[in-house]
Amino acid sequence: MRAERIAGIVLAAGQSTRFKAGRQKLLFPLLGRSVVGWVVRRCRQADVDPVVVVVADADGPVVEQVRREVPDAPLRWAVQAVPRGTGDAVLQARPVLEDYQGPVLIINGDTPAVRPETIRSLHEAHWRAGAALTLATGVLADPAAYGRVLRDEHGRVRAVREWAECDPAERAIPEVNLGVYIAEWPLLVEYLERLTPHPDKGEYYLTDVVARMVADGRPVVGYRLQDPAEALGVNTWEELHTVQDVLARQVVREWVRRGVHFLAPDRVWLGADVVLGADVVVYPDVVLEGATVIGDRTVLYPGVRIRDSRVGADAVVWDHSVIEGSLVGDRCQVGPMARLRPGTVLEAEARIGNFVEVKNSRIGTGSKALHLTYLGDATVGRNVNVGAGTITCNYDGFQKHPTVIEDDVFIGSDSQLVAPVRVGRGAYVAAGSTITRDVPPDSLAIARARQENKEGWVERRRRRAQGHPTSPGE
Repeated sequence: MRAERIAGIVLAAGQSTRFKAGRQKLLFPLLGRSVVGWVVRRCRQADVDPVVVVVADADGPVVEQVRREVPDAPLRWAVQAVPRGTGDAVLQARPVLEDYQGPVLIINGDTPAVRPETIRSLHEAHWRAGAALTLATGVLADPAAYGRVLRDEHGRVRAVREWAECDPAERAIPEVNLGVYIAEWPLLVEYLERLTPHPDKGEYYLTDVVARMVADGRPVVGYRLQDPAEALGVNTWEELHTVQDVLARQVVREWVRRGVHFLAPDRVWLGADVVLGADVVVYPDVVLEGATVIGDRTVLYPGVRIRDSRVGADAVVWDHSVIEGSLVGDRCQVGPMARLRPGTVLEAEARIGNFVEVKNSRIGTGSKALHLTYLGDATVGRNVNVGAGTITCNYDGFQKHPTVIEDDVFIGSDSQLVAPVRVGRGAYVAAGSTITRDVPPDSLAIARARQENKEGWVERRRRRAQGHPTSPGE
């Protein structure tokens, strides 16, 4: 039998005093998503509903960021205008959960690596134990300043002691409180209302509820996580990077389960919103960012960087190519060392080769530009061959102009197409031409000076340079 529904409270009102930076730690991006955005998104993935986000300012940057990253989530907001501890922060959710009765997840906004599966497992354990409160615990290699979990002689949780208040024996305890809880609402509210502030900081600690519930005979459960690194918080730059490493491993592991083959899983960078198809092959040092989608059976070779782009099925992106804001069709090939800039569309089976740059252009099915070429603001038809060194001269110093190359055109090497210009279907452009006028269909365009060979010229030039007499006229 499945556990009942669960609400959630995300504590995001902290001042980031320990995080030495120019902005709040909750706003820092991890794999392209903010710290707090990860937490809210994962609550939603675990079917937590409603989710209440407690912030310091209803119109502040945290609210703005979460709304931008999770636009469709039915979130509720609570404000802790004065920082008075975690117990007080949870109480601020009382008005928006006034009619709610049942379990509530409480999670810090700086613990982005807690997986949805872990939230579900914690909820299930809480439900099966009939607990009043369940807290996630773990044994860390470096427990540092985490609060310690105190147990009685039977192994039952009796209290949580904040690090600053622990004696030496308690600090030696390896099991720590990871700051993720499930408690029964509104029973939790009753205990929070009875809390007293700590004399050192004047704050109300949520952890004090544990000992009070135990003293009243309420069942409190400590649920030890298999991987406590999930619940690591972000208070320093070092911890930020540690948590990012945890997230990166989680993301890669999830795609491996879905059938993606990574040749070096620890040497790729996958953004949080990247989508990979089945049987995709990813070589080392690949970076995939933003809203990128990679189709089935596509191969990405070393050093590839793709951002906010869609690559179709059975495509190949060769080494050290960069793709941004582009659409790459099925069975296309890109690179090595090619660049697709925003607005580029490659239709099926198009080929873009080494040292080719394409910007805001559509390349038709089966067309190819394989060497040392720039195509900007161009529309290229089907089965077009663009020779090495070709340039579309799209900018006149004031504005951009389009180039249109119709189906079945052959562009010879080292040609310049001065826009605006159109090359008609089936036409040929001779190598080395500078095309400034439209080329009719099935025509040959030659726009270069006629070749003249001057026999003996080099020998005469050499003799003059050496001071030897030459014949008149030479």
